[in-house]
Amino acid sequence: MGLEIKALYLSYVVHVLGVAGAVMVLVWNIYFRGGLAWESSNKNLIFNAEKKLIHLVLHAIALILGSIGIYMAFKNHNESGLANLYSLHSWLGIAVANSALGFLEKLTFLESSGIDKYGSEAFLVNFTAIVAVLYGTFVLLTALSRAPAEDDNSYSPI
Repeated sequence: MGLEIKALYLSYVVHVLGVAGAVMVLVWNIYFRGGLAWESSNKNLIFNAEKKLIHLVLHAIALILGSIGIYMAFKNHNESGLANLYSLHSWLGIAVANSALGFLEKLTFLESSGIDKYGSEAFLVNFTAIVAVLYGTFVLLTALSRAPAEDDNSYSPI
């Protein structure tokens, strides 16, 4: 049950969207939010830098816990005779939606503090959220697409 397009091509799109999303977040923080700093009299600059470190730590914890959770889900399904990876939740979960909602929540707080609702910063944040959704969509499409065919020169155990 794969899509007729090669997974390799879709994985290129995933990588481009991932880099584009990271660049957009950096542009947002540096150009619109005033930059990043470890120490500054402007505490918002420190918040911008610290939230990246905090996010890094939280994502590392999430990766570990997510890996344990995935292992336990497969173990439970296999021992119970249930099918694996049969739902959208199995493939994508709520990570993309959570990411997009995080961008939009931050934008809502910023709008209540006075940024222009239709200004360039608001458009950048909205497009960053769209890139996050597209990223998740293309990850799912890559997982469902055709795997590369094995050839005679592929690695094989001795």
